Amino acid sequence: MISQPLVYVVEIPTLGGFKWQYYIYWAKLTVLTFPAGIIAYFLRKQTWWGAALLAVTAAVCLIPAASYVVTVITEVSNGLFPYHILSVVFCVVALVVYCIAFRKDMASRIVCLVATVALLVAFGVATYEPFMQNSYGLPDATGEWSAEFDGAAFGEVSVDQEGNSLMLQTPANCPGEAYINCTNTDGTTVRYHIVSAYSEQTHGFQTDIIEENK
Repeated sequence: MISQPLVYVVEIPTLGGFKWQYYIYWAKLTVLTFPAGIIAYFLRKQTWWGAALLAVTAAVCLIPAASYVVTVITEVSNGLFPYHILSVVFCVVALVVYCIAFRKDMASRIVCLVATVALLVAFGVATYEPFMQNSYGLPDATGEWSAEFDGAAFGEVSVDQEGNSLMLQTPANCPGEAYINCTNTDGTTVRYHIVSAYSEQTHGFQTDIIEENK
């Protein structure tokens, strides 16, 4: 809370005055430390509601672990090095340390650990997106567009007539490719090559839509 604002002061002469806007962000975080301190005080209470508060707080702090686990599984399944393995290990260790540090008896520690893991799993299931949404602008034409897969389908395809865009929904974390033929009522046709592959730069799957007519 102190070092980062001081870093901004040093950066302003070289990076520009826009760095001042970050002080608004850090001012909000500083204010939030007061209710956070109150929460930390009550979650140390050796009561059932103290354990419940600790489980919820730990789950909120470790929400990124859910995405890290998915990323590691995706990387390993594609024969790549799991770059986020240390992030997953850190989150697991942090969870164990929280439960041991704030709970005194073993039964309470186990209950808190199980509750936190259950909350994390529930959050992961509730927020998991089985499909990726992609769009691609269609050429200007006077009529309406229709789209269909040429051969094996990979996901679902539709056309946004108002936005004049090809809308594609492909399975998440799944490699594949397909071809799509788009036809306009004025006779215009265009063919797209869809490729979904793992990207080592983003550490996740991305879908490329390539117009073959160009």
